[in-house]
Amino acid sequence: MLNLRIISLLFLSVWYLNADTLLFSQAYDLAILNSNDVKSSHYKYLSNKEQINQSQAKLYPQVDLSGYYKKSEYKSGYDGSMIRQGLLNASASLNQVIYDRSIYQGIAIQELRTKYFKVDNALKEQQLAVDVFETYLNVLKSENKIKSIEVYMQYQKSYIDMLEEKLKKHLANTMDLLQVKVKYNSSKIDLKKEKQFLDVYLNQLKQYVGDIEYELPLINIDNNITNALNSMENNLDLKKESLALIESKLNLEATAQDLDNAYSGYWPTVSFQASYSKYSTDTPTIDAPYDYTNFAMLTVNIPLYSGGYTSSKIESSKLDLKSAKEEYESVKKQTTVEYEQNLVLFYAAKDSVQMYQEAYQSAKEYVKSVEAGYKYGLKSIVDLNDARKDLYDVKYNYIDNLYQLIDAYINILLINNNFDGVKILDDILKEKQDL
Repeated sequence: MLNLRIISLLFLSVWYLNADTLLFSQAYDLAILNSNDVKSSHYKYLSNKEQINQSQAKLYPQVDLSGYYKKSEYKSGYDGSMIRQGLLNASASLNQVIYDRSIYQGIAIQELRTKYFKVDNALKEQQLAVDVFETYLNVLKSENKIKSIEVYMQYQKSYIDMLEEKLKKHLANTMDLLQVKVKYNSSKIDLKKEKQFLDVYLNQLKQYVGDIEYELPLINIDNNITNALNSMENNLDLKKESLALIESKLNLEATAQDLDNAYSGYWPTVSFQASYSKYSTDTPTIDAPYDYTNFAMLTVNIPLYSGGYTSSKIESSKLDLKSAKEEYESVKKQTTVEYEQNLVLFYAAKDSVQMYQEAYQSAKEYVKSVEAGYKYGLKSIVDLNDARKDLYDVKYNYIDNLYQLIDAYINILLINNNFDGVKILDDILKEKQDL
């Protein structure tokens, strides 16, 4: 049965289908709906949650009804006569565990396993966000790179045309012309390859969000994203224990419970049994003389020897506990190292993004001045295309550094278990717009 979260996402997906621009948060929600790994993990969690009820059921009375009808034929040893008997039996039995330490330990272990799978499900959802945004931003980068190559090719083509005109007037040499043509042809190859990469990225994104109609935004370099960057920076200090560390801790606790449960092999068990059986026969014999039987029995079982199984299980559980402790310490150290590394990457990328944004504004102003000069014949088409090429180069470097910043930011959110901060990423995106 779908939980409320999945149902709400289904309603959201209907809205997304009617939306023109697919923002990252929307792509992420759709990816959760379409992810087989996330669904599988969610069902594992629900399955283990149900197994808690199975473990607890062992503490309750077990009541059974049974019956049989037996047709027998006997030959008397005294006179050789044949005796045919029909025997009908109906029984009711009750079994109740009074004390069994392993059952209580089993319940505790299953509760920890359920928590583990719940955390594992949340961890898979967060990792999915990383994968989705990597593909999402690869599409945006690739689209911008294609545009950059096309502008660069315009510059090269205008340069070739200029050299060909000069060559006719013997103002240029053939070597320079061939050199530019080689670069132009190389750019054509790069353009073809990048378009193929874009198809791959779009196909990957389709695998995440499903087969829907959408338009991706372009990163809006015109907008001042200082406020968004400051909001991202403020989220870096909102720390909670990472899901990876919580998962490792739950594994450690479950392993400790396994060790405790292993000692249950030395503990006695106490149980109560009761039964009532009613017989009905057409021919009473010495084998079935009863009209009914009933009994009540209290059983105490004290384990004395199991062939070394219990002691071996204890020793094995101790080794597993040592392994789990080492794994927990390893995850804790790795988390600290990854946090510090991504923090450095975030601030370095943040500085670069802000500098490239300033450089972009300067490049735009330069393009405008060259366009004015070209209009009045003071600049050539080569100069204009060269200025436009530089503008797109700055924009591509801006997006590349923003990619690094966002990658570091998402990794920090994962480490800090503060994934609500991912919504800020929508603030730096907007609908497609030409430069």
